[in-house]
Amino acid sequence: MENFDIEKKFLEIDAIADNSKYVCQFVDEFKPIKQHYIEKKDEVGIQKIQSIIDVLNFKIEDGEQKGVTPAIIEFGETRKHPENSGFSEETFKIIENELLKTTSIKLKAHYSDFLWFAKKDYTKAKIAIETYLQLVGVYEEKDI
Repeated sequence: MENFDIEKKFLEIDAIADNSKYVCQFVDEFKPIKQHYIEKKDEVGIQKIQSIIDVLNFKIEDGEQKGVTPAIIEFGETRKHPENSGFSEETFKIIENELLKTTSIKLKAHYSDFLWFAKKDYTKAKIAIETYLQLVGVYEEKDI
């Protein structure tokens, strides 16, 4: 993975996300980036990608945020996802940064929804609403 282009991989994930019906269809696309960071022994990069994976494995159902439990991390290792209190301020900063960087409507919706629900950040609620309204048009067009 010497010539691994992380920025290109993130752009690929954005496209895959927007063409997927469910988050579970693209969350594994982050694993090669994590593997790259593991090989480089980049603890900051590993934490960043794991934070993204953890957040993407959360769903909001019936007004409650729920993790996919147990989560399969890699090589058969499983663990429960933390509750909101288990996320650090660093994780919130990572997700806020990813929200600004992503070109994917679906990722923007998921990240902003998570931040709204976890932190009660009203600016993120507004972003979530705007992106969900965009997704309505996408879903109507694709008849999903």
